[in-house]
Amino acid sequence: LWVAAAAAVFGIQFFAGHAETSFALGLVWGFYALYRLVNRARDTGSLRSVLKPGALLALAAGTGLLLASVQVVPFVSLLEGSSTLQNRVGEIAADGAVARTPGEPWRNLLAGINILLPNFFGTPLDENFWSPLRQATYLFKINYIGLTRYLGLVPLWLAGIGLFSRWHDRPVPVFSALALVSRAADLRLPVFSLIYEVPPFSLAGGSVMPGIYMIGPAFLAGFGLDTLARDPSRRLLKRAWLGLLGLCLFALLSALFMYYAIDLFRADEVLQGRLDHGAMLDLFRPFNWRLYFPLAFGLAGVALVFAYARRWLATAPAMALLLLLMAAELYAFGWDFNPMLPPEQVFPETAAVGFLRENAGLQ
Repeated sequence: LWVAAAAAVFGIQFFAGHAETSFALGLVWGFYALYRLVNRARDTGSLRSVLKPGALLALAAGTGLLLASVQVVPFVSLLEGSSTLQNRVGEIAADGAVARTPGEPWRNLLAGINILLPNFFGTPLDENFWSPLRQATYLFKINYIGLTRYLGLVPLWLAGIGLFSRWHDRPVPVFSALALVSRAADLRLPVFSLIYEVPPFSLAGGSVMPGIYMIGPAFLAGFGLDTLARDPSRRLLKRAWLGLLGLCLFALLSALFMYYAIDLFRADEVLQGRLDHGAMLDLFRPFNWRLYFPLAFGLAGVALVFAYARRWLATAPAMALLLLLMAAELYAFGWDFNPMLPPEQVFPETAAVGFLRENAGLQ
């Protein structure tokens, strides 16, 4: 039953039609499977103990690929005859050359701030998106989706708790290293960006590393939540809510620093050339709710953990409220960016469609 379920999940995700994401998911799934097999061999002291589970995992992956073959086989066939392969290799080289220019690494580090404030670089909804990066092609972070790496302020804080409180648990350093290395590669920092020179990463572009990176903090956040539930000591909880408060203050001060740097020193003219000075000022004004909304959820988390530390809330309701707060934060981030289209707009009537309908059978 579990083999069939794993095969179904692994196979069905290919039908989303985004090969780079499927590649990232396959890498993470394979990494986790290998990690579990190695641990099993270490615990039992026998390689034979991993033969059966390894064979079942291979069977699940093979069955999933077989299920997705109607999508995968035509894709591979078309890819071989397209110019995409050579174009991607050339584009990766061009982007790599830009990433290695003097001054570019600090721009990449600045791009990392949106793990705290997802709309730090604006949003297409307000037509004020900008990017601090100077990329040569479309492969790396020139659009809102390509630049955003938001997991939620509260989940990121829980990931930090999981990292520092459960470091000696065997999976924590492994998934922490996975997250850090993939994030460094995603930010195209020196040395780490060389991974994009290696096939198949040289073909997948900049959409693989974000998918790999996001698994790590999500995994660590689970450990963080478990720590708060198992060890509700006043000392730990005080550090926890103070840490979240500090994270909120850092995010707030980062945005306000940008506002005053733009207002007083016209820093926007150095950072980008897409938006005019007034639009950049409006983006960072303190009452721009799209920019600062995560802080409301972060401060709600501070209040919740403070109440939990004071024993005003029992463990079960406190953990349930934290889960609801995380879900609400992510929903608030995406609710108006991922709208539901009316049925008539799924296949809209266009001039070309109307012409073909009126001239059926036209050769």
